[in-house]
Amino acid sequence: MKAIFFFLIFSFFTFQLLAQNKSKVRIYTKPKESVIKLGDSTLEYGKFYELDSGRYAVKVWAPKHELTIKKFNVTTNQLKTVPVKLSYSESYKKHRQRVNWYTTKKVALKYGVAATYIFIAINSYSKVIKYNDDASRYKEEALGYKQAYESSFWPNDLTFNRERFQQSKNNYEDAIQVVSQNQQVLLYGGITAGILAYFSWKKANNLVKPEYQEEPLLSDLKISPVFNQNTSGIAISFKL
Repeated sequence: MKAIFFFLIFSFFTFQLLAQNKSKVRIYTKPKESVIKLGDSTLEYGKFYELDSGRYAVKVWAPKHELTIKKFNVTTNQLKTVPVKLSYSESYKKHRQRVNWYTTKKVALKYGVAATYIFIAINSYSKVIKYNDDASRYKEEALGYKQAYESSFWPNDLTFNRERFQQSKNNYEDAIQVVSQNQQVLLYGGITAGILAYFSWKKANNLVKPEYQEEPLLSDLKISPVFNQNTSGIAISFKL
Protein backbone atom coordinates (compact mmCIF):
# COMPACT_ATOMS: atom_id res chain seq x y z
CA MET A 1 0.00 0.00 0.00
CA LYS A 2 2.80 2.42 0.93
CA ALA A 3 4.57 1.56 -2.29
CA ILE A 4 1.50 2.50 -4.31
CA PHE A 5 1.15 5.75 -2.34
CA PHE A 6 4.79 6.74 -2.91
CA PHE A 7 4.48 5.79 -6.58
CA LEU A 8 1.47 8.09 -6.99
CA ILE A 9 3.31 10.92 -5.21
CA PHE A 10 6.37 10.38 -7.39
CA SER A 11 4.25 10.28 -10.55
CA PHE A 12 2.42 13.47 -9.55
CA PHE A 13 5.61 15.46 -8.95
CA THR A 14 7.21 14.03 -12.09
CA PHE A 15 4.18 15.13 -14.09
CA GLN A 16 4.30 18.58 -12.51
CA LEU A 17 8.01 18.86 -13.26
CA LEU A 18 7.48 17.87 -16.87
CA ALA A 19 4.56 20.28 -17.18
CA GLN A 20 6.68 23.07 -15.80
CA ASN A 21 9.35 22.35 -18.40
CA LYS A 22 6.86 22.98 -21.18
CA SER A 23 7.08 26.36 -22.95
CA LYS A 24 4.31 28.26 -24.69
CA VAL A 25 4.84 29.68 -28.16
CA ARG A 26 2.59 31.69 -30.45
CA ILE A 27 3.14 32.83 -34.04
CA TYR A 28 2.22 36.29 -35.25
CA THR A 29 2.29 36.82 -39.00
CA LYS A 30 1.96 39.79 -41.31
CA PRO A 31 -0.36 39.52 -43.12
CA LYS A 32 -2.60 37.94 -40.52
CA GLU A 33 -4.36 35.73 -43.08
CA SER A 34 -1.45 33.31 -43.46
CA VAL A 35 -1.03 29.54 -43.39
CA ILE A 36 1.34 28.50 -40.59
CA LYS A 37 2.89 25.04 -40.60
CA LEU A 38 4.99 23.44 -37.86
CA GLY A 39 5.95 20.05 -39.20
CA ASP A 40 2.70 18.45 -40.32
CA SER A 41 0.60 20.57 -37.95
CA THR A 42 -1.24 23.73 -38.95
CA LEU A 43 -1.09 26.46 -36.32
CA GLU A 44 -3.55 29.26 -35.70
CA TYR A 45 -2.50 32.89 -35.75
CA GLY A 46 -1.71 34.19 -32.24
CA LYS A 47 -2.69 31.00 -30.40
CA PHE A 48 -0.35 29.62 -27.74
CA TYR A 49 1.02 26.10 -28.21
CA GLU A 50 3.02 24.08 -25.70
CA LEU A 51 6.42 23.04 -26.99
CA ASP A 52 9.43 21.33 -25.50
CA SER A 53 12.69 23.22 -25.40
CA GLY A 54 14.61 22.94 -28.63
CA ARG A 55 15.02 24.43 -32.09
CA TYR A 56 12.04 24.74 -34.41
CA ALA A 57 11.17 26.04 -37.85
CA VAL A 58 7.76 27.18 -39.07
CA LYS A 59 6.73 27.57 -42.67
CA VAL A 60 4.44 30.51 -43.41
CA TRP A 61 2.70 31.44 -46.62
CA ALA A 62 -0.05 33.82 -47.71
CA PRO A 63 -1.50 34.66 -51.12
CA LYS A 64 0.70 37.07 -53.11
CA HIS A 65 3.63 36.45 -50.73
CA GLU A 66 6.77 34.35 -50.68
CA LEU A 67 6.90 31.13 -48.71
CA THR A 68 8.93 32.00 -45.59
CA ILE A 69 10.72 29.68 -43.18
CA LYS A 70 11.33 31.14 -39.71
CA LYS A 71 13.65 29.31 -37.29
CA PHE A 72 13.52 29.94 -33.56
CA ASN A 73 14.77 28.48 -30.30
CA VAL A 74 12.62 27.53 -27.31
CA THR A 75 14.10 27.38 -23.83
CA THR A 76 12.67 25.94 -20.63
CA ASN A 77 9.58 27.62 -19.14
CA GLN A 78 9.47 30.26 -21.86
CA LEU A 79 6.56 32.36 -23.03
CA LYS A 80 7.57 33.21 -26.58
CA THR A 81 6.10 35.20 -29.46
CA VAL A 82 7.56 34.59 -32.90
CA PRO A 83 6.85 37.35 -35.46
CA VAL A 84 6.95 36.47 -39.16
CA LYS A 85 6.67 39.20 -41.79
CA LEU A 86 6.13 37.98 -45.33
CA SER A 87 7.44 39.70 -48.44
CA TYR A 88 5.52 39.99 -51.68
CA SER A 89 6.48 37.32 -54.19
CA GLU A 90 8.39 38.22 -57.33
CA SER A 91 5.50 37.05 -59.50
CA TYR A 92 3.11 39.36 -57.64
CA LYS A 93 5.54 42.29 -57.93
CA LYS A 94 5.65 41.74 -61.70
CA HIS A 95 1.87 41.51 -61.74
CA ARG A 96 1.62 44.86 -59.96
CA GLN A 97 3.95 46.38 -62.56
CA ARG A 98 1.67 45.04 -65.30
CA VAL A 99 -1.37 46.50 -63.53
CA ASN A 100 0.36 49.87 -63.13
CA TRP A 101 1.25 49.88 -66.83
CA TYR A 102 -2.34 48.90 -67.70
CA THR A 103 -3.70 51.77 -65.54
CA THR A 104 -1.25 54.28 -67.00
CA LYS A 105 -2.02 53.21 -70.55
CA LYS A 106 -5.77 53.34 -69.96
CA VAL A 107 -5.62 56.83 -68.45
CA ALA A 108 -3.36 58.02 -71.28
CA LEU A 109 -5.70 56.65 -73.93
CA LYS A 110 -8.79 58.10 -72.27
CA TYR A 111 -7.52 61.54 -71.39
CA GLY A 112 -4.22 62.03 -73.23
CA VAL A 113 -5.72 63.46 -76.42
CA ALA A 114 -8.02 65.83 -74.53
CA ALA A 115 -5.21 66.97 -72.23
CA THR A 116 -2.90 67.59 -75.19
CA TYR A 117 -5.54 69.58 -77.06
CA ILE A 118 -6.39 71.65 -73.97
CA PHE A 119 -2.71 72.52 -73.56
CA ILE A 120 -2.39 73.50 -77.23
CA ALA A 121 -5.72 75.34 -77.16
CA ILE A 122 -4.72 77.44 -74.14
CA ASN A 123 -1.44 78.35 -75.84
CA SER A 124 -3.18 79.19 -79.15
CA TYR A 125 -5.92 81.20 -77.47
CA SER A 126 -3.31 83.21 -75.55
CA LYS A 127 -1.61 84.02 -78.87
CA VAL A 128 -4.92 85.06 -80.42
CA ILE A 129 -5.53 87.50 -77.57
CA LYS A 130 -1.98 88.86 -77.62
CA TYR A 131 -1.65 89.28 -81.39
CA ASN A 132 -5.13 90.74 -81.67
CA ASP A 133 -4.02 93.47 -79.29
CA ASP A 134 -0.78 93.91 -81.27
CA ALA A 135 -2.71 94.09 -84.55
CA SER A 136 -4.95 96.83 -83.18
CA ARG A 137 -1.92 98.80 -82.00
CA TYR A 138 -0.06 98.39 -85.32
CA LYS A 139 -3.18 99.40 -87.23
CA GLU A 140 -3.49 102.62 -85.25
CA GLU A 141 0.22 103.34 -85.80
CA ALA A 142 -0.04 102.67 -89.54
CA LEU A 143 -3.04 104.98 -89.91
CA GLY A 144 -1.23 107.67 -87.96
CA TYR A 145 1.92 107.45 -90.10
CA LYS A 146 -0.18 107.33 -93.28
CA GLN A 147 -1.95 110.54 -92.33
CA ALA A 148 1.40 112.09 -91.40
CA TYR A 149 3.19 111.31 -94.68
CA GLU A 150 0.16 112.35 -96.75
CA SER A 151 0.28 115.75 -95.08
CA SER A 152 4.09 116.04 -95.01
CA PHE A 153 5.70 119.01 -96.78
CA TRP A 154 9.40 118.31 -96.37
CA PRO A 155 10.93 115.36 -98.29
CA ASN A 156 12.65 114.00 -95.18
CA ASP A 157 9.40 113.97 -93.23
CA LEU A 158 7.63 112.33 -96.15
CA THR A 159 10.24 109.56 -96.39
CA PHE A 160 10.33 108.99 -92.62
CA ASN A 161 6.55 108.75 -92.21
CA ARG A 162 6.19 106.52 -95.30
CA GLU A 163 8.80 104.06 -93.97
CA ARG A 164 7.15 104.00 -90.56
CA PHE A 165 3.77 103.44 -92.19
CA GLN A 166 5.08 100.52 -94.21
CA GLN A 167 6.74 98.97 -91.15
CA SER A 168 3.58 99.28 -89.05
CA LYS A 169 1.53 97.87 -91.92
CA ASN A 170 3.84 94.85 -92.19
CA ASN A 171 3.67 94.33 -88.41
CA TYR A 172 -0.13 94.50 -88.57
CA GLU A 173 -0.30 91.91 -91.36
CA ASP A 174 2.09 89.57 -89.52
CA ALA A 175 -0.01 89.84 -86.34
CA ILE A 176 -3.22 89.15 -88.29
CA GLN A 177 -1.57 86.08 -89.88
CA VAL A 178 -0.58 84.70 -86.46
CA VAL A 179 -4.12 85.26 -85.19
CA SER A 180 -5.56 83.46 -88.22
CA GLN A 181 -3.17 80.50 -87.85
CA ASN A 182 -4.01 80.03 -84.18
CA GLN A 183 -7.74 80.33 -84.84
CA GLN A 184 -7.36 77.50 -87.35
CA VAL A 185 -5.47 75.46 -84.75
CA LEU A 186 -8.36 75.96 -82.33
CA LEU A 187 -10.96 74.97 -84.91
CA TYR A 188 -9.36 72.12 -86.83
CA GLY A 189 -7.39 70.94 -83.82
CA GLY A 190 -10.63 70.63 -81.87
CA ILE A 191 -12.24 68.57 -84.66
CA THR A 192 -9.19 66.31 -84.95
CA ALA A 193 -8.90 65.94 -81.19
CA GLY A 194 -12.56 64.96 -80.96
CA ILE A 195 -12.16 62.21 -83.55
CA LEU A 196 -8.93 60.91 -82.01
CA ALA A 197 -10.40 61.05 -78.51
CA TYR A 198 -13.37 58.91 -79.62
CA PHE A 199 -11.20 56.11 -81.00
CA SER A 200 -8.69 56.42 -78.16
CA TRP A 201 -11.44 56.15 -75.55
CA LYS A 202 -12.87 53.14 -77.36
CA LYS A 203 -9.48 51.45 -77.41
CA ALA A 204 -9.00 52.17 -73.69
CA ASN A 205 -12.28 50.43 -72.87
CA ASN A 206 -11.13 47.36 -74.79
CA LEU A 207 -8.00 46.94 -72.68
CA VAL A 208 -8.02 43.84 -70.49
CA LYS A 209 -6.86 44.26 -66.91
CA PRO A 210 -4.17 41.70 -65.96
CA GLU A 211 -5.34 39.01 -63.57
CA TYR A 212 -3.17 37.41 -60.93
CA GLN A 213 -3.19 33.65 -60.43
CA GLU A 214 -0.99 31.52 -58.24
CA GLU A 215 -0.77 28.00 -56.90
CA PRO A 216 -1.60 27.83 -53.18
CA LEU A 217 1.18 26.42 -50.99
CA LEU A 218 1.26 24.39 -47.74
CA SER A 219 -2.42 23.31 -47.94
CA ASP A 220 -5.51 23.15 -50.09
CA LEU A 221 -6.61 26.76 -50.03
CA LYS A 222 -9.77 28.37 -51.22
CA ILE A 223 -9.36 32.11 -51.83
CA SER A 224 -12.48 34.19 -52.41
CA PRO A 225 -13.22 37.93 -52.40
CA VAL A 226 -15.24 39.47 -49.56
CA PHE A 227 -17.40 42.55 -50.10
CA ASN A 228 -19.83 43.97 -47.56
CA GLN A 229 -20.90 47.30 -46.09
CA ASN A 230 -18.00 47.42 -43.63
CA THR A 231 -15.00 46.07 -45.48
CA SER A 232 -13.61 44.43 -48.58
CA GLY A 233 -10.77 41.96 -49.01
CA ILE A 234 -10.22 38.24 -49.38
CA ALA A 235 -11.29 35.23 -47.36
CA ILE A 236 -9.00 32.21 -47.03
CA SER A 237 -10.14 28.75 -46.04
CA PHE A 238 -8.03 25.61 -46.12
CA LYS A 239 -8.12 21.91 -45.37
CA LEU A 240 -5.91 20.77 -42.55
